[in-house]
Amino acid sequence: MVENGNAGGGRNPAFMADPLCHNQILLWCTEEAFVLQPANFPKAMGKSTTMLSKLTDCLYVDRKSGHVRVDKPPADQTLRQLKPLLVYGCLGVVQFHSGPYLVVVTKREKVAHLHGSDVFEIKKCVVLGPTEKQVQGLKRKFHTAEKKYAQLLKMACEEKNLYFTYASDLTLNTERMANILRSPDVASKPLFDRQERSFLWNYHLSKKISAAGVDAKPFLVPVMAGSIKQRLGLDFNGSTVAFTLVARRDTGRVGTRYWRRGADESGAVANYVETEQILALSDGSGLASFVQCRGSIPIFWSQAPNIKYKPGFMFPPVEKNHLSQLAFDRHITSLMERFNKIYAINLVDQTRSERHLEKAYRDAVKRNGHADLAYYAFDFHKECGHMRYSRLSKLWGEVRPFVFEHSWYALGVFGDSKQTGVVRTNCVDCLDRTNVVQAYIARKVLEKQLVGLGILRGNQTIEQNLPEFEPLYRFMWGDHGDDISCHYSGTDALKRDFVRTGKRTKKGMLGDLKNSGMRYWLNNYYDGVRQDALDLFLGHYDVSSEPESPFQRGKTSKNGKWLFLSALFSLLGGVIRIIRNVPKISSALLKRGNGFSDDYSDLVHGFILVTLAGSLAFYLKLQGKKLVERPQLRFDQVMPW
Repeated sequence: MVENGNAGGGRNPAFMADPLCHNQILLWCTEEAFVLQPANFPKAMGKSTTMLSKLTDCLYVDRKSGHVRVDKPPADQTLRQLKPLLVYGCLGVVQFHSGPYLVVVTKREKVAHLHGSDVFEIKKCVVLGPTEKQVQGLKRKFHTAEKKYAQLLKMACEEKNLYFTYASDLTLNTERMANILRSPDVASKPLFDRQERSFLWNYHLSKKISAAGVDAKPFLVPVMAGSIKQRLGLDFNGSTVAFTLVARRDTGRVGTRYWRRGADESGAVANYVETEQILALSDGSGLASFVQCRGSIPIFWSQAPNIKYKPGFMFPPVEKNHLSQLAFDRHITSLMERFNKIYAINLVDQTRSERHLEKAYRDAVKRNGHADLAYYAFDFHKECGHMRYSRLSKLWGEVRPFVFEHSWYALGVFGDSKQTGVVRTNCVDCLDRTNVVQAYIARKVLEKQLVGLGILRGNQTIEQNLPEFEPLYRFMWGDHGDDISCHYSGTDALKRDFVRTGKRTKKGMLGDLKNSGMRYWLNNYYDGVRQDALDLFLGHYDVSSEPESPFQRGKTSKNGKWLFLSALFSLLGGVIRIIRNVPKISSALLKRGNGFSDDYSDLVHGFILVTLAGSLAFYLKLQGKKLVERPQLRFDQVMPW
């Protein structure tokens, strides 16, 4: 349960916030325009939407041209004749061939209170499009594409773990927000202009409304994708604290597990997420924030689905290695501009196919040669296999001096310090192994902070001295990892039982088996469409730049999933028949009795089904690349070289 308070900021005036966005808006849809007006309901009236709200300026979005303006409410009675929709924020407007599509929040849930502002998770978005007449007026060649664009936009709006506030800079970590608010010029800007663009999920959708001027911006809510987990009112041996975990997902190379790997030309990497762990004393006397990051190995590489359970890695030809190095250098430069120094931990296997990734990463680090970039390869599966998770202490022994030297951001009784370096962790997916290691490092930092407060002593651990907080901490980190994993892979994280309980269990391994199977299905037969939805929503694909429909290129097949299911059920049916008849056949052979022909016939049917399954599997293997669901809007970004 989330309570009101100043978690994550204490009572520090720098973090106290007044609403800077309209938190309730009345929306009318007329033939000519979408009309949005701030809703100011007197408490005695309740939330009646049968009348116009207090006379304040309205935001108008023309339903034909998409033009946006702020103006006085209409003088006539037009709006009074229509029933308005109560919305809790506007994500923005996107223009397709038939006209503008407006995206608004219609359901929200309070999940945290951070830096003086309530944090809400979006539970439902509504997409309002052009009139039927406008769609029918399109040229015939655009009809199918327009329908598909609308479906993709709605799919993107159904993504989970999207968050917003009305008064706080949610896209900024605590230290960066404090630095910005120290500047009166910046602090006085509209909330939307203070956000960090790389983490602003609805930046593309917001462009039209932002361009309409300062008065239009309060209608927008800045949205962040990632995860927010918080517990308030925790008793740490007499000290009341708030504990918060925040994950901020970068928008630069957003995508799904196999369709987005590595870096692009700009240095943006797939599945780049910054995780912030915030510990705040509830009386406002102190705060500590520790930031880590994860992201795909920052070079050119790809692993496109091809029906195989684990597709092979692909790298650019030798003559383009310099472009891969350039992308790597840009990524490192960007990180150094944010954090100064970097300690890169690479958790991939140093044997089998993953060894090529490790070598390519290590070589890129050597060619970069920056003194503030440290690299450590830790073969997670080799070191921690067979339940030997205590070997993580070896990794901690390597990274510990860096973490404690470059510290964390702190205020008040925690001291006054800045974070001057970041630990960047990756595995292949930057999900399961990465989450285990990040949770381990964050725990060590938290214990150090609690020692500084006198809550822990010497080498005491959370498990020893805060037994009630221990399971809560593990489950928060487990949920944190699940949220990040769901966005990239479509399922909860693997090894989640270890993060939650500190040990691997049979139930956890069965859960991993289920999630691995689900990932296989989603990655091959669903993620292509989801990739298109993300590219469209985030503006990585420009609809106006395409004179023809991108959905008529025959780039993807719908047959793959049905062939796969046919092979699977044929195999299961055949194996069941064979197993069912083996005892009867054995008995018939021993007794040389009658009835053998019936059993033999059933057995033949079983072998036929198994043979059919094998034939289908062979065909799937040969034609794998053609039979998966491929993205159609930005397929060029699968291999950006």
